[in-house]
Amino acid sequence: MQATADYFGISKKLVLNHMKKFGIDRNSKTIHIDVEKAKDMLNKGKSQQEVAEPLQVSVEVLRARLTEAGYQTNVYHKGFITSWNGYVMIHKPDHPKADARGNFREHRWVMEQHLGRYLESHEHVHHKDENKQNNDISNLELQG
Repeated sequence: MQATADYFGISKKLVLNHMKKFGIDRNSKTIHIDVEKAKDMLNKGKSQQEVAEPLQVSVEVLRARLTEAGYQTNVYHKGFITSWNGYVMIHKPDHPKADARGNFREHRWVMEQHLGRYLESHEHVHHKDENKQNNDISNLELQG
């Protein structure tokens, strides 16, 4: 910008004002992504890393573009975490089967609420659509 201002004998501020007036992005390094495609992939249970790789951007750039589009990217404020194998964990420190941190698998908790009792250790809850993050009772099936 300074080189442009010097070339035309004007101030840098005037160059910036004209860039703004004509919609010219000041940061030419801004990386654009298909935000709708990214949202769709995230809503299907993909991690931010799994979304960023095919879009050929870093997770930080992905988060920035999604935040600009008004999409919540911080999973820590959703009230749950995801286990190493993809299950949604909720904080239930008083549950008898909670782990050392007080977390418990949400799909088992949803089934327990539906049945009105704790599940036995031999009972298993399966996701009909195989999406471990879809814990709607209509998607859960008790076996065992």
